[in-house]
Amino acid sequence: MGLVELLTYLVTKQLCGSVAVDVVYRHYVLGHRISDLAREYGLTKDQVRSFKVRVLEKADGSAHRAAAMLKYVYPYVKEIEPIIHRDGDRCRCLLCNKDVVCDLVYIHVAFKHYDYVDFHVDRIMRLLAKKFNHNNASF
Repeated sequence: MGLVELLTYLVTKQLCGSVAVDVVYRHYVLGHRISDLAREYGLTKDQVRSFKVRVLEKADGSAHRAAAMLKYVYPYVKEIEPIIHRDGDRCRCLLCNKDVVCDLVYIHVAFKHYDYVDFHVDRIMRLLAKKFNHNNASF
């Protein structure tokens, strides 16, 4: 696992309009506690832990590596506009103009729009490569 897998997860979550990207950034990079994040975002602690664990898995089990990767990719991921429009308990995909069960939007985006996810992942990887090649640094 690594950067591409982390980006795929974060981009998919961002396209879904999920708060997961903000939650994991604030936890790993800014050091906010799980209980505080859960309260602030109206989530359960288990939901926050689930986001945290997914990121940790993609960072090969290293919280330090997760924090380092998130620090650099967060601004690029947050530029992406969500493609899921939520209206109460209804969700609609703006790319294919279909109603989607709100609990299944991640699966919809990941499987029906994987090409769009890949487009953003590739774009961000190019931006990171350019940034780090320009600074003569490696990631």
